[in-house]
Amino acid sequence: MVKKIIRRSLFYKVLIFLLGIVFFLILNYGYEATSTNEFCESCHVHPHVTQSWKIGPHVYNKSGVMGNCVDCHLPPSGVEKFSAKITTGLRDLCGCVFKGSAECEGE
Repeated sequence: MVKKIIRRSLFYKVLIFLLGIVFFLILNYGYEATSTNEFCESCHVHPHVTQSWKIGPHVYNKSGVMGNCVDCHLPPSGVEKFSAKITTGLRDLCGCVFKGSAECEGE
């Protein structure tokens, strides 16, 4: 009886650990997917924003380093970046849903 309880306890611990890993991987995938320029472009309803970025110094410059949207519009890393992604995303989503597409572009 005690061995059965220990096995069941171990099984649940391993299961919770594996589910935690899967949850982390899904969360990380979403985090990375929402950090791409393509994702940012999908929410900008004004095409001139994307076009001016593509032909401007953020893409074409002497150093050859491309400036991505998240490089300037979000904190560099850590909890601050994660928090900013959530609050900015929710603000933009609410703006698009409740104000209409003409006012979706963030400030």
